Amino acid sequence: MIHVAKLSPIEKLAIDLIRGCRPARLGSDDCRDFVRLARAAKGAGMVISALDCPYLGDDEATLLGCLALLQRQRAILALDLDPQLLRHLARGAERLAGYGGRLEYRNVARISPGGSTRRKRAWRSRNAPAPTVAQDHLH
Repeated sequence: MIHVAKLSPIEKLAIDLIRGCRPARLGSDDCRDFVRLARAAKGAGMVISALDCPYLGDDEATLLGCLALLQRQRAILALDLDPQLLRHLARGAERLAGYGGRLEYRNVARISPGGSTRRKRAWRSRNAPAPTVAQDHLH
């Protein structure tokens, strides 16, 4: 398990926003995007820990990895996620970049569709059409 205190400032900000923290320095639109992201993640069966939880959960680590990947790839995606969740992740990645933050690549290494059972629930079913371009999910 990863202790939240060991995360970089931008990783901690992302997790705090996903968990429901509303920093005064951020606008309501910024916070609203992360509320929607958390709601979509929960709807996809992911577990979001309480704000005061000292450890990073498996699903939260997956979300950080997806955000980091989306900050790097604007064209073809290797993510096979629920379309609604992917749209909110893309928006969250954009917001984090707007704060001047780029998540470290180590977060991408945490993504594993073959990982925990909880993680598998967020990955889309094989029957659903796969998104191919991140820009499609930003609007």
